[in-house]
Amino acid sequence: ARGFAYAWWGNVFGSLGGAYFDRNMKPQINSPAGVKAIQILKDLEPYCPPDVMSFGYTELMNAYLQGRVATMIQWSDVWKKANDPKFSTPFILHNAGVSQVPGVKQPDGSIYFRAAAPVGRVLAIPTTSKHPKEAFWVASMLSNDESIKAVTSNDAGEDPYRISQFKNLAAWSKFGSAADAKNYLDAVGDNLNHIFPDINIPGSADYLDALDVAVTSALSGTGDAAKALNTAAAAWDKITNNLDANKQKKIYNAMLEMWKKHGFWKD
Repeated sequence: ARGFAYAWWGNVFGSLGGAYFDRNMKPQINSPAGVKAIQILKDLEPYCPPDVMSFGYTELMNAYLQGRVATMIQWSDVWKKANDPKFSTPFILHNAGVSQVPGVKQPDGSIYFRAAAPVGRVLAIPTTSKHPKEAFWVASMLSNDESIKAVTSNDAGEDPYRISQFKNLAAWSKFGSAADAKNYLDAVGDNLNHIFPDINIPGSADYLDALDVAVTSALSGTGDAAKALNTAAAAWDKITNNLDANKQKKIYNAMLEMWKKHGFWKD
């Protein structure tokens, strides 16, 4: 659905080796990888529910839990719901699996894949806080002690994100056997170690909105993939220039170096 279609495109684009910009801030979303990513998604449409273009998180989740689709790219918390009789159908219950996102086979036989990481949740203390130390201890309690309750609950919709949560197999026992829990956590961890991060520089919301318009129009049949992405790339150039291209270049390159340091990026 409009507003977040770019994230599903990002899984494919990233796995094809795509980059948002080159090192000089020239947009790369309209590269052959960008166009091919849209084409791959379009090729999948005949095998999707007919109303797939209106799908957001909830619609996609329900389509899976109701047995309308066999596989999907989705947040990993759906695995918990698939193993909960309150949400799942008998056919799906305890039959759901999680794997890495699809990737591209390399000459050495390995699979290069990147899982889109478009959302993060953080706890922050404003500089105007009158009780920063107390706020820190509350944040610490929520992160260290209470977070395991949230990620193992079907009321919160959160995915595991702390190393301690991946090591605590017993906390996931309500959703299946220890082997099931380990398979789930291993797959989630694998994706987290191969992420395609969201662009995170000044103007990000504007960049991503222009990209989302392009992806949505191309997938809906109202626009040619290359033409739509070229239009988005021109919009990206305008955003960059309005925000000062030299400053954007410096910030973007610093961001890429951070991603490279953590193994999420290669030039």
